[in-house]
This record gives sequence, C-alpha cells and structure tokens, in this order.
Amino acid sequence: MEDSSEIKRLLIKFVEGNCTQQEIDQVVRYFQAAKMTEDFPTTYDVLELMDELPKVDEAVSKRIVQNILVEDQSKKVSKRPVWRYASIAALFIGLIGLGIFYQQGGFDTKSDFVIPGDDVITLELDNGEIKFIDENGSETIATASGRVVGQQEKNKLTYEGIEATNELVYNTLTVPYGKRFDIELSDGTTIFLNAGSSIKYPVNFIKGLERQVFLTGEAYLEVATDKEHPFIVNADALNVQVLGTQFNVSNYLEDNRAEVVLVEGSVGMYSDEEIFDKDKNVVLTPGLKGTFDEATTEIETKEVSTKVYTAWVSGELVFRNMTFDNILKKLERTYNVTINNTNRELGRKPFNASFKQGDINEVLQSFKKYYGIEYSIINNEVNIN
Repeated sequence: MEDSSEIKRLLIKFVEGNCTQQEIDQVVRYFQAAKMTEDFPTTYDVLELMDELPKVDEAVSKRIVQNILVEDQSKKVSKRPVWRYASIAALFIGLIGLGIFYQQGGFDTKSDFVIPGDDVITLELDNGEIKFIDENGSETIATASGRVVGQQEKNKLTYEGIEATNELVYNTLTVPYGKRFDIELSDGTTIFLNAGSSIKYPVNFIKGLERQVFLTGEAYLEVATDKEHPFIVNADALNVQVLGTQFNVSNYLEDNRAEVVLVEGSVGMYSDEEIFDKDKNVVLTPGLKGTFDEATTEIETKEVSTKVYTAWVSGELVFRNMTFDNILKKLERTYNVTINNTNRELGRKPFNASFKQGDINEVLQSFKKYYGIEYSIINNEVNIN
C-alpha cells in the first residue's frame, strides 16, 4: 500500500485539480486496498482513515465533485471514462461529510456510515449540488431557488408542466456502468440513457432558442416535434439537429467516434464549429447510420438494421459482425465489470450474437458453448484465455 503521507499529498493535489492520470490511479489503488470502494465501511473504518486525509471544508468537497464526478459537457474533455472513478469521488464526499459532522460532535461510534459505491446514479442540480438517485425510489426535483421542476419515479425523471422562465437552467444526469435511466424533458422529448453515459439538459427550454442537450455515452431519443425550435444533441465535437424524430446516438469518450442511427424522421450531422446547412451537411434518412470521425471530422454513412443499434432500449444485446474486443467493451458497460482478454487473435474475430440482458455468466456461457471460449470470474473481474 502507498505511504499515507504520499496519499495525503496526492489528495491535496486531487482537490486542487492537479493530479495526473497516474496519480489518480495511485489514489484509486490505495482505497481499493483499504476495501473502501467495494463494501460499505463501518464508522470505525472511516475514522481510522480520517487522520490520513487533508482537512477540507464543504466548498472543497464541491470542487472534488466537479473535478472527478461531473464533466463540463460544453468543453472538450480527455478521452477517459470518468464514471470509473465515481466510487472514489463518492467516498471522498462521504469522508469529508463525516469529518465535518464528527468535528461538530454529532457522531455515534457504534453506528455504520453508508457510502455510495461505484454503481450510483447522480444528478447535478443548477447550483452544483449532487443528488444520489435511488432508481427504486421517488423524489421531487427542484432548482436552487426551490422551484419544483420535476419528479423522479423509480428509473425515470420527468420534467413537465414547468412554468416558463427566461433563465436557462441545467441539470446533469450521470449513469454508471451496469445501470440505465430515462428522462422526459419539459417539451415531452424522451431520452433513454444507456450505461456509462451522462447528459446535460435544460430544466425548461426558452422560447425563441434552440433546444440543446449535451451527451457523453449513448442515448436513444424520441424528440417532440417543434418546428420553431430545432432540437440539437451535442456529442462532443459533433452536433445532431432534428425537428422531431427517433434516433440513437453513441458517443463514448474512449471510442474516438460518434455514431448516429436514424429510426424515424431525419437528422442532420455536422461539426460543432459549423452552422447547420441542409444543402451542405450530411442528412440521414431512416435506416442510415452516420459515423463521425473526431480526428478528421469526416462523416461516413451506410445502411444498417436499426434494431442492432437500438435493441438495448428493450433490454437486449445484439451484435452483428462485431469484433470480440468490441463486444467485450459493451459487456463491460452493460454489466459494470472489468474484462481481461489475453487471446488477441480471438479479440479480432467478428461475431454475430443476440442475448436478453440477464446475468453476464449466461452471456459468457453461450460464447463458451458455441465458440469454445474459456473464462473465469473472480469478484467483478472476468478473465478470458
């Protein structure tokens, strides 16, 4: 285990937003070794670690959240899945909150202190406050001023019947690996958010302005028709503009490309540095997939079976002519596991397969039965030989 004084130094850098990727990994390994990211620790466990943490206040805890858990969707960000470290951020928040509470004397050493794990869905409000979403519960969503704007019922957030304002207020929903969540926006647009995804969206849209949301990851959208207010999905360097339609957008940071598959209607694809022109930019018709290369900003189109790309919405996994390595990447997101494949030749082979989203062991058993792969599962890690 790393020296505690070194970890304290790195935590201070982390709070200041100056940690390198390697240093972040050191912090992650430290807490994994302490088993703080796998189980709900007791209060005694937390107290033992408190002496090794810097003394920080609530304002600093907010900066931690902003640095590690919430990305600014309007800026270019590094190509790494930030939600991989969500459990570490949640842990820091918990430790800081406990430290403040303990210093104020409100503490029972016999009780257990529960810290959210890495499978927590989070909602960032307009004031920067982070809410942890229980997909089996319900909660009223309000702005910083206390104005009620929506309601969470289990795995769906609904923003409807909201009083119109002239202020553009954003919420950001982040869904970790192994989870899914849905949103109904104030205009009636429904967004189905896939595992390992984040979306920033207005609490209500402003009359006379475009309807714009910012997506990282994958989402299926059923956009409410409003000819006077085009709907725009910003997927990093790509914009997708629609009037009313159904389509799938995939924009995972580690993929270095964005894909748009159109089910109904029409959408335009163009760089975020351009102004959309239907006569110059790529316009998709139903059954087409557009692939945006972020390095070259070029867009390629081809006819596809849309079900292959939208099956996840109804709880299915469909792979067609997909390399085993890419299949494993999708399985990691869907089941929130780490998969190590040492068989490089197998990784390059294309496969066709379809599954209902059950247990990952069922999926791997099918590959073993039909394709002869060998694997083992230890805790949350899959090893394929």
